[in-house]
Amino acid sequence: MMAARFPQRIARLALAVLAIILTAVPALAADEADAWAALVKGGHVAVIRHGNAPPGYGGDPPGFRFDDCTTQRNLDDMGRAQAKALGEAFRKNGVRVDRIASSPVCRCLETAELMAVGSVETSWNLLPDTRGSAVRVVGLKELVSSWRGPGTLVLVTHALTAGPLGFFPEQAETVVLQPVPGDPRGGTVVGRIAPPRSWIGLLARRRRANPRTTESIMCTAGTGYAMLTPAAMSWTAGPPTLPAGIRVAVLEGNPSEAGAFTMRLLFPAGTRVDPHLHPAIEHATVLSGTVYFGIGQAFETEKLRRLPVGSFILIPAELPHFGMIEEDTLIQAHGIGPWRTTYVTDGGQAGPR
Repeated sequence: MMAARFPQRIARLALAVLAIILTAVPALAADEADAWAALVKGGHVAVIRHGNAPPGYGGDPPGFRFDDCTTQRNLDDMGRAQAKALGEAFRKNGVRVDRIASSPVCRCLETAELMAVGSVETSWNLLPDTRGSAVRVVGLKELVSSWRGPGTLVLVTHALTAGPLGFFPEQAETVVLQPVPGDPRGGTVVGRIAPPRSWIGLLARRRRANPRTTESIMCTAGTGYAMLTPAAMSWTAGPPTLPAGIRVAVLEGNPSEAGAFTMRLLFPAGTRVDPHLHPAIEHATVLSGTVYFGIGQAFETEKLRRLPVGSFILIPAELPHFGMIEEDTLIQAHGIGPWRTTYVTDGGQAGPR
């Protein structure tokens, strides 16, 4: 019975997603039109996250060095195609770029160079502040708020770097800002431009050349199974009950509805979650980074237990627990919905401290 109902749930979910997409398309088109108009006008800032760099989350591997690209996450063919398409879109729309700056990390530098819209300079302010210092954040906001044009300032950076500006872009997404002197975030968002989709043709050509390729994005809805590559996972901002800055990708089901679900959560370094509980058993696996978990109704650092990559966590229903994230960390969680997060103290609230 369960096996018979699962494909039906998938089909209903696909229809619901399609309805949401069809509803959102006009708004997204208007948002992109505003963004392009601002860029063409000049005096605005384009914040661009680097192109696709598998796996798309979790920072860089151990042994990272700025002077050695082989120790870093780097663009793949998709990411390079996106970078070239970004530059072509800027030229096609008549955007004048007066300055382009990049994070010193190789995937950002390569994105900026492949855009070919100007001489690329390096800025350390385009690296995320992950150790509690706000020096780079202050520098980034000053970079944005002080821009006067007459052309466009392009900043190629990382999702976590953009967080203090009020958004977490997808890979190869462009967010256009109007500089505002004295604004706590450096400026206001005018619009967003979705990542270039030219890489879809690249994957299609690969599949025609090699039908056995493993790069297929997802199975057809209704088949009863799913195979997702990291690039096919759709990341969004977490719900209000989670700390600011968390990104979520739902891989299976819908956590707000009855039934099984699986999701991934990307926590920025320094995130703290106050004591809370869930109505059902929580299962979680640490895929990258490090998490500290504790059990109890009060946040007590001496109760935190360090859980490195590969750790598994099982929290019974209604058991209060809390956590702290030391570094950018990716967790996969699964359970049975409907899923809720309830904080156990009057003053308890989600958010980094």
